[in-house]
Amino acid sequence: MEAIKDFINNLPGDYKSRRRTDGVVTLSVRSRAANTNSKALVSIGVSNTDFIQNVFIPFLDTLVFRTKKGKAYHYWKVVLSLKKLGLHYTDEGLKVISLIINQMNCLTSNLDSTGTIDSEVLQNDINRLLSGPSNLEIGEDGRIFINR
Repeated sequence: MEAIKDFINNLPGDYKSRRRTDGVVTLSVRSRAANTNSKALVSIGVSNTDFIQNVFIPFLDTLVFRTKKGKAYHYWKVVLSLKKLGLHYTDEGLKVISLIINQMNCLTSNLDSTGTIDSEVLQNDINRLLSGPSNLEIGEDGRIFINR
């Protein structure tokens, strides 16, 4: 896991970080209960949105996904784009994000996807939202305002 952390931290690209020398990827280890035979849980986290948008996503975009995880990755990028535009503060944006989450839950489970929402309608809603204006306004002093 340390090697994966180092690999991600060393991906080429420019991003804003207050602590560039420490990297933006973190590892967290959680121990399991002593009375179980299960091993510790290790997770990798990246919370720097500038790194995610300018380094990690371009890296992942160079890869070929051969499973349904590729579709889940597409939806994950859509949610990030909606949030970047502040559309997660609007009723329509929240509705689309909720539909995406439901769609992703079907993609990542072994459940039959019957009864899920029409992917073409969802994609049309996504395209319409992403081609519209941002819901955020940046003031002269750099503060960000939500238009609503």
